[in-house]
Amino acid sequence: ELDANWKLNDYFGHIKVISSNPSASRFQRCQKEMAQIGLHTYEISPGVNGALLEPSLWQRADNWDPNDTDWQKQGRMGCLMAHYEAILDSAIQWEEACRQKEELQISDTPDAGSLAAVEQQIRKYSSLLIIEDNTGFGRVTGEHTATLEGCGRRWRQVVMGLPVNWDMLYLVTMAD
Repeated sequence: ELDANWKLNDYFGHIKVISSNPSASRFQRCQKEMAQIGLHTYEISPGVNGALLEPSLWQRADNWDPNDTDWQKQGRMGCLMAHYEAILDSAIQWEEACRQKEELQISDTPDAGSLAAVEQQIRKYSSLLIIEDNTGFGRVTGEHTATLEGCGRRWRQVVMGLPVNWDMLYLVTMAD
């Protein structure tokens, strides 16, 4: 059961999936991957086409390889900007909810229902999981193969071991 439902929505206030084309097969495969771990509630965050960015922006991208092409630099900067936009959107939503809460608290007759709703928004936007639409879950077992066996349990162990005031958790896939 732990491998079929990682309960990611219990750990994160909201989840965003970055996709340039939610109707593409890449996103459809991602949806199947997310369903396998019980993730059905998420927001689609638009990807950014790095080729449409100002050259002065993508030309600043780190050269991971001296032979990197402009296309590779544009792609990396587009990915970086998509993450930035997703984080910025959540930060703005959180700040707006905090502002609304302050306004409610200083009003002469704060509405309990409105206050509860805004506190729910603050909780929602206080933590964020960003997933790219090429994400896979589980342990890589070979070329184009993976297993979820034991991964839900491992996920819970990681989360339970995090300090209360953790800032960032970065996950990456590693091949056997």
